[in-house]
Amino acid sequence: MTLTTYIVDDEAHAIDYLAAFIRKTPDLVLAGSDTDPVKALHDLKANPPMLVFLDVEMPALSGLDLASLIGGDIKVVLVTSFRQYGPEAFALKICDYLMKPFSYARFLECIQKVRDLYELKETEIKEREHLFVKGGQKDVYIKVPVNAILYARSAINYVEIQLADERIITYLTLTELMENLPAGQFSRVQRSHIVNRDRIRAIEQSDIRMENGELIPIGESYREEFMSTISPSLLISKRIRG
Repeated sequence: MTLTTYIVDDEAHAIDYLAAFIRKTPDLVLAGSDTDPVKALHDLKANPPMLVFLDVEMPALSGLDLASLIGGDIKVVLVTSFRQYGPEAFALKICDYLMKPFSYARFLECIQKVRDLYELKETEIKEREHLFVKGGQKDVYIKVPVNAILYARSAINYVEIQLADERIITYLTLTELMENLPAGQFSRVQRSHIVNRDRIRAIEQSDIRMENGELIPIGESYREEFMSTISPSLLISKRIRG
């Protein structure tokens, strides 16, 4: 499983230290970082990563404050120089906290803990063959077979779920839907689109062609993670032609 990560720390050298660990660890992708927690909050809401590292001691907005505002299913690890933040971290359901300065071994232990949490949820989600999503009418919930989903697209205040022969409109956010779909089967390929990788017909340069013939562009900021996810299935000849 590839984990997308984000770092928030008001000290640039601390970001560099943690980023170096992320870059040398297989199946970790650094999606972004910021020294300004207010700007970081905007980024995290716009393009949620799977894991965020938050420095606790920051001006304007502490890591604890930021953790309470993030929401969604983003896993949070606090990075701190003070042990007394531990109890508060666990009260906020933080996954783990790293005491500065931490070793690479301790970092890997933390990452494994996050992976275990995701794998537990992924096992639960994989067992779901369908979802019931709220339709436009009061107290109406529509059954959606998970494997039948081609893609989902967010609009202004709703999500369109495209099946082979039907389009379902539900008043969810795309992030809420993504959190309840198997990560081993679905990928976010731009801010407004999720695709079912099992229903892809072809990848054409920067576009995905679905089984129904529709083309969905791959967003630049999502391309690396998407290609990393599908790389085990790519079959490329090593023969040199000439």
